[in-house]
Amino acid sequence: MWLVGLIVLALMQPDIEHLFSFCPFSYLLEWCPGCGLGHAIAWLARGEFAKSWEAHPLGAPAVLVLGGRCLQLLRLHFNYKQTTRK
Repeated sequence: MWLVGLIVLALMQPDIEHLFSFCPFSYLLEWCPGCGLGHAIAWLARGEFAKSWEAHPLGAPAVLVLGGRCLQLLRLHFNYKQTTRK
């Protein structure tokens, strides 16, 4: 699911404003520490590093952490399948 989420964020159009958000902070407080993270990931996928940084400075670290976790989970999954076949 993390991989699907990263792909969806990478494919979204970062230069348009989105009308819907799942973030409860944006509804209750009108401020969210993660606001712009999706846009930052989308800009990063397009190679626009400066725009990604402007959208949210933690966009690149988030991609690295989530991508690393995806690789770790895939490695565990395939190792488990190999050990159960023997």
